[in-house]
Amino acid sequence: MAGNGRRSKKLAQPVLTTDGDLRGPELPDGPTVLPREQEWHPLILKMWEDLRRSPQAQRMGTDLDWDAALLTMIIADQALKTGKWATAAPEVRMRMNQFGDTPAARNSLKFDTPGADDLAAGVTSGSNIVDFSEMQRRRRRAVG
Repeated sequence: MAGNGRRSKKLAQPVLTTDGDLRGPELPDGPTVLPREQEWHPLILKMWEDLRRSPQAQRMGTDLDWDAALLTMIIADQALKTGKWATAAPEVRMRMNQFGDTPAARNSLKFDTPGADDLAAGVTSGSNIVDFSEMQRRRRRAVG
């Protein structure tokens, strides 16, 4: 079947890089949000700080985004402590994917983070590494 002579433009997925800023709120003290006045599991403390420092945090612009992340951490915390990971895992996995926690999740969200060697030579002309506001402008142009 003959086409109309135009090629579809496939935009490269922008790569979000860590800018060094710490975003989002501190994780509340465990006894204020966890049942039975518990403390946070050490893995949850690490995951929260990793999220706050991640390029994905640049996309979390509202308090509701951080509230959803906090609820995810509460669910994961309780699953780790009670050993009921099998029942909580699907919910935690789905929620973490919404934040782009894995390469596949970032791909479905239409952005990626650099690999270990991607930035070794620095950002060069023609690179697809852009800040989030530039990525939003590109998307608006592509849609509109």
